[in-house]
Amino acid sequence: MTSILASLAIVGTSVSPLPADSLDACGLFTREEVTALAGENARKPRAFSTNPAMHSSCTTTSSTGKWTVKVYIERSPDAQVQKMALDALKKVGGLQPVSGLGDQAWWGQLSPTNGQFHVIIGLTMVSIQTWGEAPGAGTPEKTRPIADIVIKRYRERYGQ
Repeated sequence: MTSILASLAIVGTSVSPLPADSLDACGLFTREEVTALAGENARKPRAFSTNPAMHSSCTTTSSTGKWTVKVYIERSPDAQVQKMALDALKKVGGLQPVSGLGDQAWWGQLSPTNGQFHVIIGLTMVSIQTWGEAPGAGTPEKTRPIADIVIKRYRERYGQ
């Protein structure tokens, strides 16, 4: 994992602060970082957002389609709504607590080749998911390096 982190650090870029009312999941990772993670070229990230003040989503795949990275950001209006969403997520089961990411974090293994980190920062949940047919896709070991980058950039951009 150290070599993955080193590779990702080399291709990392600086980010500009954004207004707190405009979430941008595609601004939290780069095509080059996904290329380094997947070991093959990555396609341009695609944004999906219906309300940038409350949520944003971004997905990219490797050139062969064997790796997919998705980042989803959801901002809760208050702590009670966030707690309800988190309780519902925990009822699905299989979440393992993770340290060193955000205020609270969990790993959820959806299938042998599909998994995601759910990271709480203030009133925001950032989910970082990988899946695919490539070796290690959807595992915490291969997903953690991109999760570290995403969470670091989230904090830089949104100051939480």
